[in-house]
Amino acid sequence: MSIVPSICLCLFLLYLTGEALLLRRRRNRIGLRIAVTGTRGKTTVARSLAAVCRADSRTVFAKTTGSEAAYLLPDGRITPVHRRGLPSIIEQKETVRRAAAAGADTLVAEIMSIHPENHAVESRLILRPHIVVITNIRLDHTDAMGTTRDDIAAVLAETIPAKAAVFIPECEVCDPIVRAVKQRDCRLVAVPSGHGDMDAGKGTDGRYGANSDLVLAVARHLGIDENRIAEGIAAMIPDAGGEEIRVVTGRGKTLYLINGFAANDPESTFLVLERMKSRLPAACGPLAGLLTLRGDRSERTAQWLTFLTAGEAGNPFASLYVTGRHAGIFRRRVPGARILETKDPRPATERLLAELDDGAVVFGFGNMAGPGERLAAYWRTTGDLYDR
Repeated sequence: MSIVPSICLCLFLLYLTGEALLLRRRRNRIGLRIAVTGTRGKTTVARSLAAVCRADSRTVFAKTTGSEAAYLLPDGRITPVHRRGLPSIIEQKETVRRAAAAGADTLVAEIMSIHPENHAVESRLILRPHIVVITNIRLDHTDAMGTTRDDIAAVLAETIPAKAAVFIPECEVCDPIVRAVKQRDCRLVAVPSGHGDMDAGKGTDGRYGANSDLVLAVARHLGIDENRIAEGIAAMIPDAGGEEIRVVTGRGKTLYLINGFAANDPESTFLVLERMKSRLPAACGPLAGLLTLRGDRSERTAQWLTFLTAGEAGNPFASLYVTGRHAGIFRRRVPGARILETKDPRPATERLLAELDDGAVVFGFGNMAGPGERLAAYWRTTGDLYDR
């Protein structure tokens, strides 16, 4: 009887060896592999790089997670990632398989991991990218990644494989990233701020800030023509969590509704807010916040509660609406906070029209999944895009 477990173990090891060989063969058929990691902006950067490489006549396959996990096919079509259970880094093996089957010569993949050991497996064992793009290093997922910037940088550094080119905003360069680059014999490219504003008249309108800087730096590193870069950026299709302003009218009023739900941490959120405010008309009304909370993201709830109760500097809103499982805590702790029921986004939006002044700005933030997704989808169908 004792020989049976040994045979099973041998068969299992043979299976794993075969899987590894198959993965390597498929991966090696893809001449250029790019991985995008960071706290915020990964989906925007990944989709932009895929579009730019496609404009350069490359056969590009991409996978983004973002608000809606999706495959971006070589012909430009976007198809959802169908999951039977929880998200898993093993999805990246399927990404490599699909990319190789599609005859892709370029793969752009958004890193989905949070825990450091998963970062290492996903990137250094499965994808093995030639280029790693780190969008930024901010405090989010603190329960899994750590409570300091260096903690989070050390986790993101696990994405970096040997011999890769690593692109990161100049202002985000820090010791954990520098150490990983040196240990793994990589090339560090620190991208200066404003790099992306050079082509403002060619499709790079500056709204994505450092994200545009990174895309342009990588594209130029690949030798892509400036006109092809602009063409690709202009053709990029953002996902559902993309920043936008919608204008909704009713009850004799006009409201400006900002979708900033996908920027989860305070630093990223208020960078989005400042960018969006700069595009609004000067005569718009007071600023209202609409904070969406997730029951499975208690660390974010605590982060927002600390931030919004830190005196006037922490709460820039004339009025604050809160929705989600922890909303009652904010009503008790934040003066004037109102609970907004958002299971149906239509009456929620009608309430905003009823209670806010004409010309008011509603800034949606906190989390995209759940209430944020429902509100953003409804605003897209009922409001006009404000594009300025």
